[in-house]
Amino acid sequence: DGVATLNTVATVDWVTIRDNIITVAPNSGAERECQVAVSVGGKNVGVFYIVQGKAITFTCSSLAIANNRLEMVGGTGSSSAVYTVTFDISDDELDDIEIVPENNGANGVTVDIDRAGKTVACHFMTNVDAAVVPAEGVSVPVKFVDINGRVNATLEVLQRPNKITFSPTKYPNISYQGGDVTAAVTIEGDSRWNVRSILDKNGNAVTDWLTKISPSTTAASGGNLQLEVAPNSTSSSRIAYVIVQSNFTYSKPYEIIQAPSYGLKNISANVGWDAAENTLKAYSKGATYTFTFETETAVPDHITLAVDCDPTGSGSSVLSASAITNTSGNSYSFTLTVPDSDDEDEEVTANVNITADGATIGGFTVKRAYKPSFVSVNKEVWGGVKNRPELKKATYRASEWDLKDITSDNDNIKVTSE
Repeated sequence: DGVATLNTVATVDWVTIRDNIITVAPNSGAERECQVAVSVGGKNVGVFYIVQGKAITFTCSSLAIANNRLEMVGGTGSSSAVYTVTFDISDDELDDIEIVPENNGANGVTVDIDRAGKTVACHFMTNVDAAVVPAEGVSVPVKFVDINGRVNATLEVLQRPNKITFSPTKYPNISYQGGDVTAAVTIEGDSRWNVRSILDKNGNAVTDWLTKISPSTTAASGGNLQLEVAPNSTSSSRIAYVIVQSNFTYSKPYEIIQAPSYGLKNISANVGWDAAENTLKAYSKGATYTFTFETETAVPDHITLAVDCDPTGSGSSVLSASAITNTSGNSYSFTLTVPDSDDEDEEVTANVNITADGATIGGFTVKRAYKPSFVSVNKEVWGGVKNRPELKKATYRASEWDLKDITSDNDNIKVTSE
């Protein structure tokens, strides 16, 4: 009589006995066994063995498996393509195992289980649409569940899109004036790519205003998508969606938006404005000018109007502008600040654009006056008489619109214009 006590005969790290309750850790390797001694009152009365089968392992000759995951990147290109996974498990253990594929066929990935052949036949999507299938992919977990409801192993059968990226990620809105679109397309695995479609939101062609320039057929990863956009004379935006494909993956739609003209008109400044040249002739002394303009069609509230003083993106513009204010109806105003002129040799010009959500809808030129200065001083002698005083001739340069007049309060010193 007495209480039986259980202990492992040798030290093992996968069997734990506490209060005579035996806990066996999962096996990730070969078959293994452990001897357990039974003692009563300190005397050994017997032994028994715990034999744990080897881990369930998976192999596939046509697609790599890593960490029990079979991953298909992109589509198969064929509806008849099948990828067969073999699972290694003892017959005795298999008899007590239920194989459960979760969400089988619900997301485009389907598996067929052959218990006798110990195989899983995997069927993937022929083409993967990145607009539908998330970047992390869709999967069918195939679970091997023992009689106690414990999952002994899981084979994850996963399919995801080939990664396709555009640079810039979002293309800036295009001016109503038209222009070129250039975006670099990078493909995971450096695969080649081609344009699948260029359509509007209703699936209609947009060839009347958007023309594909390149690639003519396919392009290498990192190559450019180039489009030509025709001018937009309408009062509505135009939107197209470009889809490229690679490795049987369709990219998410790449959005191209062209702004309407809005009919920008009657732009002017409170001073220094030359309507004939569509130019602000700024004074040499820095000043802030107030501009007004109108549009023929109303600009929707969700469209942001702005003044772009650096349309080339050089970062060197010295001009600055305020936000655009809607004064009434289709009328707007803003201010433009021009600093002191600092160039004595040139009337510096700069372009300023008015934009709607980043797309140019009009613009004008700013011409800054010369920095007024004496550019030359010469010495001359009249009549060749040595004792007569010398006469200095000075040339003063300034822009025509910058000076009202130059006069001399000395009758012997004359001022003439050149």
